[in-house]
Amino acid sequence: MVGPEIPVPLELTVRPSRVNGLLGTGLTAPAIADLLVPLGMEAVPTGADDDPVTVVVPTFRPDIRPAPMGEADLAEEVARTFATRACPAGIRPGPSRGA
Repeated sequence: MVGPEIPVPLELTVRPSRVNGLLGTGLTAPAIADLLVPLGMEAVPTGADDDPVTVVVPTFRPDIRPAPMGEADLAEEVARTFATRACPAGIRPGPSRGA
């Protein structure tokens, strides 16, 4: 009997120039890696500040697609983490309308 396929982590390369082009930022490879690690991803810059970052996406993140779209998905995650860190700690979400 053959069971279901066991998911394997997805490995992607993300270019700082692509992330910065999509987001309008000036993030370095180490900064991008630093923003992805808290999301459970392994992210390692491959060299200088503008060299690609190798990212291993865990299996619990099926929303991150393989290349070429995966690079945009990772840029979205960078944006989300970047924005969250930029919010003052005292801001709390209010009640939603229509609730």
